[in-house]
Amino acid sequence: FLDEGPRALVFRRLNSPVLGRYLFRARNGQLSPGLAITSGNVLPPGVVGVPYTTALTAEGGTNPYRWTLTPDPGVTFPGVNLTTAGALSGTPTTRGSFDATVSVTSKVDAADETVSQRVTLVINAPSLSVDTRSCPLPDGLAGTPYQQTLRALGGPGPFLWSWGQDGVSPVPGLTLAENGAITGTPSRPGTYNFLLR
Repeated sequence: FLDEGPRALVFRRLNSPVLGRYLFRARNGQLSPGLAITSGNVLPPGVVGVPYTTALTAEGGTNPYRWTLTPDPGVTFPGVNLTTAGALSGTPTTRGSFDATVSVTSKVDAADETVSQRVTLVINAPSLSVDTRSCPLPDGLAGTPYQQTLRALGGPGPFLWSWGQDGVSPVPGLTLAENGAITGTPSRPGTYNFLLR
């Protein structure tokens, strides 16, 4: 059973050219793989302001699996926390790449065993867009007070708005506040096209 045949103990479990002694555990006639984290080193990415959840997984032990997360020195997982059941969830507040060590503890052969693994979580910036309820804007009348509020999608806000060039309004008589409020009294009739930022 120690050769490289299909019935070998090391088949599909150990692929190493290193010579030495190996310890194998068996339970109920089945080879036990030992406690191992199976959810991978790179966690699914998240987005700032968007609720995030993923589950860490392990094998080779018995329920319950007890999880802990230890961020690297000087690193925090902003807005995301790991429960002892292995659920990593929350609403990310900061973009970036965050490294940590996750550990899982479980009973293996009636004794507690703990294994650890490095993980990386990438949080991306949200993809912003102008709400279609804001664009195109409703028509106005020259000489009549006008008021509309712009809306954006894709992030937690607050959003800072601007238009035109060098602070000059593209629509005579109207102004755009940073909070997205368009106010004023149009002074000239016409069709005005401009870029919102």
